[in-house]
Amino acid sequence: MSHKSIAARIRAAVVGVALVLIALFALIIVSSNDGLLFFPDEHARVAVWRIFSFGGFVPCVIALVLGWLIAAQVTRDRSFSRRTATLLRDISTCAFAEAGYIFLGNVLIAIFRMEFHHGGLILACAMLILIALAVAMAFAALARFVQKAAELQEESDLTV
Repeated sequence: MSHKSIAARIRAAVVGVALVLIALFALIIVSSNDGLLFFPDEHARVAVWRIFSFGGFVPCVIALVLGWLIAAQVTRDRSFSRRTATLLRDISTCAFAEAGYIFLGNVLIAIFRMEFHHGGLILACAMLILIALAVAMAFAALARFVQKAAELQEESDLTV
């Protein structure tokens, strides 16, 4: 498989994840508007929920941009470079930040005892935290492997 086809697949995955994020973004807006229809005096709680939800999209968008930059590195046949390892490590950091943001948000919502924070939502957030941590660990390991491969490639280039 050529570098260009791998880069095209990475870009397709980035676009696919971006479309899913856009769908989730729309779902949050629609569902919070539905909540306002049934509970019209809950504007403050819905606003807090929207801000919390939309804040969670920021690390995801940053990770998507970094993924696009990785695809550019792969296109230039620089898959095993320090720059690619740094980009992978930054995606890992974004995933750790996402897990921390969700956890901290749940703790704050629980402290302030907002009624819309029910068991199903806590379970969904716990699953999101576990997924974010798994993604973070996978990208951290991949970053380390790419870093080692870049060092080996540099050594190889010096001996030839």
